[in-house]
Amino acid sequence: NRAQKRRYPTYGIYRYEDSKGYLRMCLAQVSKIEKPLIVFSNFQQGWDFLQAKISEFNLCPKLAGVQNHPGACSHFKVQMCRGGCLEQEPWSDYNVRVNEAVESFSDTNNSFLLLGNGRSFDELSIVVVEEGRYLGFGYVHDSIQDTSVESLKKCITHYEDNYDTQRIINAY
Repeated sequence: NRAQKRRYPTYGIYRYEDSKGYLRMCLAQVSKIEKPLIVFSNFQQGWDFLQAKISEFNLCPKLAGVQNHPGACSHFKVQMCRGGCLEQEPWSDYNVRVNEAVESFSDTNNSFLLLGNGRSFDELSIVVVEEGRYLGFGYVHDSIQDTSVESLKKCITHYEDNYDTQRIINAY
């Protein structure tokens, strides 16, 4: 029962640039200091997600934090890596693919309104998500004249975006 109450993500994927200019990723425990690119409730979910992105975008497993042995990564030997681990691929080319992978992590261009039933029969509820972030919710009369997004955003009470709200909205 105690494990069910703890719903906060424990692992996240982070991105950083090494001294040679290559963008690297790593799966690590979530810290309060740095914000991860994406979070997971356990290590295995994060590991599987990272492995899938490595395959999808032809990323180097060593630069993505999956392998740490000396020399070339295992994907280089089977020609699935373009040589970033050996500095054979220019960092600028590799970094483009890393950024494409990171962009695929989230719904940053995902803005929408959720309309539902209000507290009474003549009222509507509004939930606002802008660029993938929860802004808040509110209520309006169902006969509202101005239904533009900007006017509806003025009717909401702003709340903090957190893991629980994201999970609820994603389930919807």
